[in-house]
Amino acid sequence: PSSIALVTTSLMPTTAVPSPLPTITATFESDTVAAAEYLITIQVLALSCDDISETVADAINSSLPQLTVEEEECSDSNVDDVVSATLLIAVASNVPLDYDVIGGRLREAMVEEYGDDVDVKIDVAETHPTQSSQSLPAEAVLVAAVGVPFGALLCCVCACSLIYYYRRQRHSNHVQQI
Repeated sequence: PSSIALVTTSLMPTTAVPSPLPTITATFESDTVAAAEYLITIQVLALSCDDISETVADAINSSLPQLTVEEEECSDSNVDDVVSATLLIAVASNVPLDYDVIGGRLREAMVEEYGDDVDVKIDVAETHPTQSSQSLPAEAVLVAAVGVPFGALLCCVCACSLIYYYRRQRHSNHVQQI
């Protein structure tokens, strides 16, 4: 079976506005397979970005090795000491791993590391990737493949009809003069 190469980076504190999320294609050892994308938001009370980063990296490496972390962001909030981390991950479409399993395993890792008293909120949502500017959706290719030749044929028929009508009118006027 193919496996995803795991990419992890540390969560860096930031207050900047997050950039648009990229489209993900997970690359496997044997070939490229479509990936399901999940946006994970973790909110924890009284922990640092480094704590969250380390715990999430350990959880992914030990119990979720089929995930690829594509993008990470973490920010320390001044409101109620809440730390918020956001991860964009990819899971191969041929791996039976659902969002509730991912959230459950991350929650278990946080409880295991910091005890039952940890106040953690984990939201996992499947994202719908946007088309990249370099590729067209299948519908656009079909419309172009059928629509362009049909449009050209329609233009030719109209042009031939106009030429026929013009010549017929001209011939009709010429006959009336004789």
